[in-house]
Amino acid sequence: VCMRVLIVEDEVRLASSLQDLLELGGYAADVAHDGEAGLDNALTGIRSSEERVRRLSEAVEHAEVSNQLARLEYESGIGDYLTLLTSERTLLTARETALANDTNRVNYYIMLYRALGGGWTPENGPDTESVKE
Repeated sequence: VCMRVLIVEDEVRLASSLQDLLELGGYAADVAHDGEAGLDNALTGIRSSEERVRRLSEAVEHAEVSNQLARLEYESGIGDYLTLLTSERTLLTARETALANDTNRVNYYIMLYRALGGGWTPENGPDTESVKE
């Protein structure tokens, strides 16, 4: 899962150059040429990732049930090992997709915060010591 970055720059050539450099560095870069477009990009991303949360949660639940059935069939001798492995791979893929969506959702919230004028950095994130207590 790569980090998503929102570039808000009114100079088109500079924004394009920054996007190319970031993408070469392994980042996914979205470009907006004004603050309103940046805000719209962030809100659209949040909306779409929030909609996917429910569907991906259901996909994980279905994959878990399928995996449990495949395991029971294999352990009772009526199922084959390949079916069990396939169901485990499907479950892991569903979980990975759900986690990637969660990461994208967090990144869109960070983009929204930045588009509204915030200067979020990992160092300014939540105090992990107080969260543990």
